[in-house]
Amino acid sequence: MAVSTFLKRSVASRTRLASGRYEAGLAQIERWGTEPHRDQGRAIAYQALGRTAEADAALERLVARPGTTTPLLVADVHAQRGDTDEAFRWLAVAQKLRREENPALAAAVDFGDGRYFGLLKDDPRWAALSDE
Repeated sequence: MAVSTFLKRSVASRTRLASGRYEAGLAQIERWGTEPHRDQGRAIAYQALGRTAEADAALERLVARPGTTTPLLVADVHAQRGDTDEAFRWLAVAQKLRREENPALAAAVDFGDGRYFGLLKDDPRWAALSDE
């Protein structure tokens, strides 16, 4: 799937979730191109729908996946769930990976834009993380 198509679908599904249209958001998520991103979206959508077991299963699959972007996806799920301690723990993992294993990712990922982590911006840990 082209990056622009994925981004359009991602924004469309996130907008649906944010507006309380959880089933529509979940349907859009199922059309996403990569399984890790689908599990990220599923974990958020199922949680919003009260389908906790399915949300937890999607998060567990996501955590089990290797990759330098996976910690960011996991951090996003925890942020959306309101679990700020876990979100910051996973953001720290992502930051460590991007410094040590994939410096190019540092340019591609901007913690400061708040698109997915806006719920964390009022936490004092956010400023410390985004200053690194």
